[in-house]
Amino acid sequence: MTVWEYKVLEPNMKIRDRIEAMEREFNRIGEDGWELCSDHGGSYTFKRPRPGGN
Repeated sequence: MTVWEYKVLEPNMKIRDRIEAMEREFNRIGEDGWELCSDHGGSYTFKRPRPGGN
């Protein structure tokens, strides 16, 4: 069984300057092995297998 760890980002997308910053954050998170699993209601939930958590 895979044990997952989760990370939630809740960016304030109403401010246009934040969009570029969030794109950079999404890229950095992806490089760390996180994958997007939900983007409901303006928040973004990422998951990745927890190291050593079989």
